[in-house]
Amino acid sequence: MKVQHKAARARAIFGAAAAAGAALTALAGPARADRAVVVGVQKYPALSERANMLQGCVNDARIMEKALKRYGFRTVLITDAQATKQGILDTIKREGGLVRPTEKFVFFFAGHGTDLPLPSLLPSDAREDSARNHLTRDELYNAVRSVPAYSRTVVLDACFSGGMAKSLVLFQRDRPKLRQRYYAGRSPVGRSPVPVPANGQDAGAGGGAAPPAVATSGEVCYYAAAMGNEKAMEDDFNGETHGAFTFYLNKRLDGKSDLWASVHQKVKSEVSDYLFDAQHPVLSPASYLQAPVFEAKDKVKKTADRPPVRHTLWDRYNADNADPSRVSVRIDPNKTTFDPHEPFGLKVSVGREGYLVVLERFVDKRIYLVYPKSYLQSRNADDARVKPGVRFDKRLEGDEAGTERVKAIWFQDKKSAEAVLKAFENDPNDEGIAIAQAKRLREVVAEAKPSQFFTSEITFEIAAPGGEGPGPEISATGRQTGGHRGLKTAPEEKITASAAAKQPRLVALDPRSGVTMDPAAAGATAAPPEGRRPDRRQQRRRR
Repeated sequence: MKVQHKAARARAIFGAAAAAGAALTALAGPARADRAVVVGVQKYPALSERANMLQGCVNDARIMEKALKRYGFRTVLITDAQATKQGILDTIKREGGLVRPTEKFVFFFAGHGTDLPLPSLLPSDAREDSARNHLTRDELYNAVRSVPAYSRTVVLDACFSGGMAKSLVLFQRDRPKLRQRYYAGRSPVGRSPVPVPANGQDAGAGGGAAPPAVATSGEVCYYAAAMGNEKAMEDDFNGETHGAFTFYLNKRLDGKSDLWASVHQKVKSEVSDYLFDAQHPVLSPASYLQAPVFEAKDKVKKTADRPPVRHTLWDRYNADNADPSRVSVRIDPNKTTFDPHEPFGLKVSVGREGYLVVLERFVDKRIYLVYPKSYLQSRNADDARVKPGVRFDKRLEGDEAGTERVKAIWFQDKKSAEAVLKAFENDPNDEGIAIAQAKRLREVVAEAKPSQFFTSEITFEIAAPGGEGPGPEISATGRQTGGHRGLKTAPEEKITASAAAKQPRLVALDPRSGVTMDPAAAGATAAPPEGRRPDRRQQRRRR
């Protein structure tokens, strides 16, 4: 009997403890975890038929939900009719209220964006006659910033610019399922189109997706599908429509704590390669690049904790670490689209003594060394050494249609710059390095630390005559005004016509820069015989 009484008492005590635990759990609320709100919108009942052509936004939301679960996030997925402006904000507030300061929060959106009247995402209840239901970038930022998480990340597969519109003609001709995620609405009668600016649209500006406060506060990490003057595109991938950005990002989110720098570099190179170098994802602020994905920037891993990484030339070309105070590329006039033979200025400035390398990629899928051009002959990395000031300042004009990207990289040390320059020892005739080859050319030194290199880049396009996009095999080359490829005050020096034809467009430095010009860059270009069109290969070399 005593044994039975003891057993009964033990059961009673255990039952009371369990009940008490359940009561405490109920009072404590839902179980705690990292949380994510995932949104996909492709149906816009109040917008025109043109706005309802997207087919991959819900697919993107679903694969991103799976990717976030691989990292342990508890997710809430809302699509189309659920994803009104108020529905999105209410979901962020509700889920964000469940997050502790020791946990993480992610917001993902796939759908249309616009810049009219302000940079905004378009929820499913967006209207043609009013911007009231637009989710502006400031409203989104304030909503996410209010979540009491130690790490907040916003991932956007949308775009906020009508730039690169001329290039879209080519892409859609070759890929009929390719669609843009930008919607401008119905333009008022008589309104003149406003040029889309090209300057400051790289990682330093959050791709146009982040408000200016992000760059200074760093409280939210933004990962945007495109630079601020580009379009985010979707296409058919293996029989299913996805945004190019989300498709390639999903491939890299494998649940491991890789650094954003590594993930971003791969995603950017794949997206830009797939879309003819017309779309470039942007992660900002740059301070997050050395943090693990979805982590706070103060979770940066020390370099000593990571094995050295040997980059290829293609890796380095797609690496970002934007800081306009260190290096800056600017185009004048500040716009994205130029007519054939329309003159423009290109300027590269540096803010600190170091080593400067400027690269350029064309639609012929080749990378060219722009600066220091003299390295092709001297093989001396000291040619890249620069002091603060304007290092490149030229008046140019585009004589062939296509998209173009110019990338400036400032290195603190000679060895890192030399590692990039050595790749061009295989290009003594300045014919450019094919992308396939650039992916194989590995640097001979280990990865530079984030504080040892900084980048700046711009993208722009030369429209074909008649306003159409570039042809499938035509590069976006340019030449200096007046038909002369060297400086107007170039020294008298004989140079063969074939050698002059190979001089790239962005070659000679202005005398104001104080940098010695490669003498070979001063030659004039021989014109083809009358009535004969120069062959395409030779045209590509005329840079």
